[in-house]
Amino acid sequence: MLLLLVMATIQTHILENMLTCSYIELSQLEPGDHIFRFGAVFKKSILTHHGIYVGDNKVIHFSGGEGNTNNLGNDILDAKITLTTFTDFMSDKVKCYRINENYSVIKRDEIISRAYSELGSKFGGYNIVNNNCEHFSNWCRTGNRVSYQTELISKVSKYMLKSLGVKDEKLKKINMAVSDAKELIKPLEQLSTDVVLTNSILDVIKMFL
Repeated sequence: MLLLLVMATIQTHILENMLTCSYIELSQLEPGDHIFRFGAVFKKSILTHHGIYVGDNKVIHFSGGEGNTNNLGNDILDAKITLTTFTDFMSDKVKCYRINENYSVIKRDEIISRAYSELGSKFGGYNIVNNNCEHFSNWCRTGNRVSYQTELISKVSKYMLKSLGVKDEKLKKINMAVSDAKELIKPLEQLSTDVVLTNSILDVIKMFL
């Protein structure tokens, strides 16, 4: 529990202070902005849900880990690139953040075009660690599928585990066991949302290792 609290605190500070993002109102948004809010995966979490603002109070984002329902397994299974209102994207969250312009290497009209080009698709299949809403938004803005929050969590957790004296050899064994478990349940994913959720939990465990 202490480890999770430390990680949550570090992640929140880094996201707010080091990713050059800023709090922004709807009236200040411009088409092509990469925005996010807290409360992804489950309500009141410090994880972030990302999207591309395309104008007219609309946001294109990768659904699946929004944190709006109590059935994460089903959300992941049904995840796709979706067009929603800004209000629906925000859910009941108050603060919206924008990634500042200097992180973008693609022009705004192309960012919007890329976002619309994937509308309705599964974008390769939602994965809470390896292919989530932040991967989609960064792909629209930079051409690279990357999630800084998952990378951050992974780096911090590995650092904390090492500082607690956990050996690399032990971590590798656990990682291999988790990978084997994922291979066993993978063929069953289409049969049950519980299996989908279990597989996602295993992905999270691997991220921590």
